[in-house]
Amino acid sequence: MKATTVGHFLLLVMTCSATAITTSSASGNETETDGLSLLDLKKSITLDPQQALASWNGSTHFCSWEGIMCTATIPRHVASIRLERRGLVGQISPSLGNFTFLRNLSLASCNQPVLRRNPCIPRPPPATPVPVPEQQHAAGEDTEFHKLFQPQGAVAAPERSCRTVSNRTVPPGLRQLQLRACASNNFVGSIPDEFARLSNMQQLYMGANQWSGGFPQAVMNLSALTDLSLGLHLLSGEVPADLGSALRNLLLLELPVNFFHGHIPPSLTNASGLSYIDISRNSFSGVVPSTIGRLKRLEMLNLEYNLLQAESKQDWEFLNSLANCTELIDFSVTRNRLWGHVPASLGSLTSQLQYLYMSENQLSGEFPSGVANLGNLFIVSLDANQFSGALPEWLGSLQNLQKVLLGSNYFSGAIPSSFSNLSQVAELYLESNRLVSQIPTSFANLSILQVLNISNNHGSIPKELFQIPTIRQIRLYLNNLHGALHPAMGNARQLTYLQLPTSVKQFVWTNP
Repeated sequence: MKATTVGHFLLLVMTCSATAITTSSASGNETETDGLSLLDLKKSITLDPQQALASWNGSTHFCSWEGIMCTATIPRHVASIRLERRGLVGQISPSLGNFTFLRNLSLASCNQPVLRRNPCIPRPPPATPVPVPEQQHAAGEDTEFHKLFQPQGAVAAPERSCRTVSNRTVPPGLRQLQLRACASNNFVGSIPDEFARLSNMQQLYMGANQWSGGFPQAVMNLSALTDLSLGLHLLSGEVPADLGSALRNLLLLELPVNFFHGHIPPSLTNASGLSYIDISRNSFSGVVPSTIGRLKRLEMLNLEYNLLQAESKQDWEFLNSLANCTELIDFSVTRNRLWGHVPASLGSLTSQLQYLYMSENQLSGEFPSGVANLGNLFIVSLDANQFSGALPEWLGSLQNLQKVLLGSNYFSGAIPSSFSNLSQVAELYLESNRLVSQIPTSFANLSILQVLNISNNHGSIPKELFQIPTIRQIRLYLNNLHGALHPAMGNARQLTYLQLPTSVKQFVWTNP
């Protein structure tokens, strides 16, 4: 009896041991698969100028290889692959679909997400530009950015030119986004269908390579995705209509600088947690979905350089809807096909808004009165439109303004003296309007003003302007000025650029 019990016990131990061995073997095979898949990925790389993959060999465990992070639990699996900014050239191995524990994949050229004012700037090849006044090149919020004029109706294939072109700060709600220096990766071809197997993927950063074809359908199976970045590619066609329904967990969506066309999918509002949307520099058309306001956590909405339209009251419904986005910080519809008067509902946007870009459209009427309610604005950009009438005195009450772009419009009358209350303004662009009279002497109170552009207007410049200690650029080209400049110009010790009208016959420079 006792022998029988002992026998049963030994049999049970043997059975459990066999099961453990089988399980361990299976786990070992899975781990081995991760290592072999990484080596497959290495084989598909044809150029590795920084020797980033030199550590990818059998002498050490793959969890110690450069760019690889593994799970903390044993057996260890690949959880993160980050190879951005390595200058790698090649194709993506389908073996990437074998990493069942992968959460983060970044093969981007810039460490994504790319904030709109600090990208690897796409530089189109020579093409017939859209006619823009000469002054507009100087008036843009960053010089390089406004030199990028592509043909209307299409976005040219981007050539990368990595440089930082802005001094804007990252909005408080987006400070967790890290920006790093640019360098190229050059992965080509299409995103493999095997990506569909990465069901646990949460962050996919594939920006600034040379992917081609349509929107990668394999991505639509990655229902756990929170961050999707596919900017600066050669992708084309329409974005899937059910994008927001398939990827309901999205927090970040980046598709800038591609060839996507068609309408913005209304299904995006099903991804209710979306806080960051950048679909700029494509050829999206139609109207902005009127349901966009359902994204109540939205902090940034970048729609610039597309073919989106708004003219009728119904077309502008999206602006009413955006009033529900109480966390919105940055909003741009620059360079689209927006016509007519800006609705008063602009003033219903959250007072948290800091960046407003509506440049290069066909907007008209008087200065949009709704801006008066946006007291936390850092930048307001309305240049290259058809606004007319007087500049409002109340604009001087928006004392957080750091940059004001109102050039290339039809504003008339005097420059309001209230502008001298803009104590934080560093750049003021009023060029190519119909402004008259002398610049207010009180502009001397603008103690941190660096750039003043009043070219192509009518008026005169007071000597007090040269008392501003930080002034470095003054543009007066084509103004109705004459005579000699005041010797006080020599007091402007930071002045590095002075553009004068041809009618000024005498140039006096007494820089001590």
